[in-house]
Amino acid sequence: MSFNIDFLVVGSRKCGTTWLYENMLSHREICLSRKVKQSNYFGRFYNKPLKWYSRNFEPSHKDCVFGEIDADIITFSGSAGFIFQTNPNTKIIIILRDPVQMFESSYLHSLRKGDVTDSPENTWENDKRFINEVSYGTLVKPF
Repeated sequence: MSFNIDFLVVGSRKCGTTWLYENMLSHREICLSRKVKQSNYFGRFYNKPLKWYSRNFEPSHKDCVFGEIDADIITFSGSAGFIFQTNPNTKIIIILRDPVQMFESSYLHSLRKGDVTDSPENTWENDKRFINEVSYGTLVKPF
């Protein structure tokens, strides 16, 4: 099966990927999945066949570029290699956010969801996922 994804927007949580997705959906020359914002194909579901992934896109769009916006891709080890193995011409767009603002937003989001209950200071010191998601040098290097 032949299916090429033209571009991928990757970034961390709370960096504006949902806003970008919603705005790009209305562009007639950009084909994004309307079924799901993030398929996780290049991360969690890398073992699924390409046919599974391509079903997220409208087959009738011929004069558009195919893309996906997935804030989780950047956090999966090996995702960059899998992307370029699948299609070496895929363009990567990386969205980052000021690390302090990123932590504040991510912390408040996690607090609302009940994922954290500790103070921001203690959460930063004790929950390494917050440090990992703003370690941009490590996350971006494979791309």
